[in-house]
Amino acid sequence: MLCWSVGYTFLAIIVYFYYLFRFPFVADKNHYPLPRIMIRPDRVFIALIFLPVSHVVLCSFIKQLYDLLDIKIDEMMIVLLGGAIANVCELVLAIYIIRKESLLDCLKSDFRNLIKNIFPALGRSLICFLISIPLLIFCEIFWKKFLILLMDNKIIHINLDAQYLVGHFAQVDSGLKLSLMLINTILLCPMMEEIIFRFLLYRFLKLRMAYLAGMLISSVVFATMHCNLALWLPLFAMGLILVHSYERFGNLLIPIAIHAIFNMLTTCVLYWQYF
Repeated sequence: MLCWSVGYTFLAIIVYFYYLFRFPFVADKNHYPLPRIMIRPDRVFIALIFLPVSHVVLCSFIKQLYDLLDIKIDEMMIVLLGGAIANVCELVLAIYIIRKESLLDCLKSDFRNLIKNIFPALGRSLICFLISIPLLIFCEIFWKKFLILLMDNKIIHINLDAQYLVGHFAQVDSGLKLSLMLINTILLCPMMEEIIFRFLLYRFLKLRMAYLAGMLISSVVFATMHCNLALWLPLFAMGLILVHSYERFGNLLIPIAIHAIFNMLTTCVLYWQYF
């Protein structure tokens, strides 16, 4: 009986993955596959390195500036303000690199007919995200059990308690902090990360290797750059979904919208758990 249960479960997973990557990711025949583009590797590397460095440097600078002016500021405000400024700086750097690489027209084509296609794109993004939810839940459960196993064997030691994330909302005690958090998570981060990880990194890799290898490597980098081991596998799975949606639709607005929906729902769940 156990063998049959495992077999049916395995078969169900295979069928689910087949439909996950076939429906609703129906390729846009006019823009699939994505054309290969030339990008200098050093500029891609600079964009990736600037991402974490800018957050650390700007948060430190803001703290020192407020100390110099003898103005009290809590840690959450430093993180939110520094993160917002860093995200804007990263967007400016990415656009500069794209312009220097003469790829601005290519980026514009990814946002083609934005006003005309905004609602169909959002609809596709929502459907893709809903279809992907079982995969994300499975990855989170499996990864958590795997990390617990490593912790039981004293191989690693990390905090898997979600309450420490919920506790951050205790520090969001003003409209300004809440606004900065929403702007960061729903607007700036999806735009910045999709341009960096999907437009620059993935298309740089696609020129040099097969589609699957580029998708896997860019997703590994995407998950690792978040510096959160407890959520590494769900973030990796999310990276696969975002790359696949970009490749199939040829429109960067789709992964940006999926990313924004994911961040928005995560924020809402944490906010609901706290309040």
